[in-house]
Amino acid sequence: QLTAKRDFSWTEMLHNLEEAMPPHVSINSVRLNFQDSTIRLQGTVKTIQDLDALVTKLNEAGTFSKVGLTEHNIQTNVGPARQSTETVAANQSNERSTDVIDFTLTVTYHQTL
Repeated sequence: QLTAKRDFSWTEMLHNLEEAMPPHVSINSVRLNFQDSTIRLQGTVKTIQDLDALVTKLNEAGTFSKVGLTEHNIQTNVGPARQSTETVAANQSNERSTDVIDFTLTVTYHQTL
């Protein structure tokens, strides 16, 4: 559909995507499939709640639909290396805060004309 019209706007799509982004979401890759107007997003969030907020905001944006989580992986202890046992003891309760969730989402994009 988009390729037949030859008027796809990356700027508009990225603007719509930015408008739908909640805080604490890092997008690493945006890939568009012109055949079926889907976008594959790969990124990272700190919590599952952040991922849920992303899915909710994309669904509510109006220009995206069929938001589906296709993959996720929890990376533990990805923060800077700890220097001493004191640091480890002091940060034990915050250890999970260094975990991140890598994800892949597929969404259908509806360009506004």
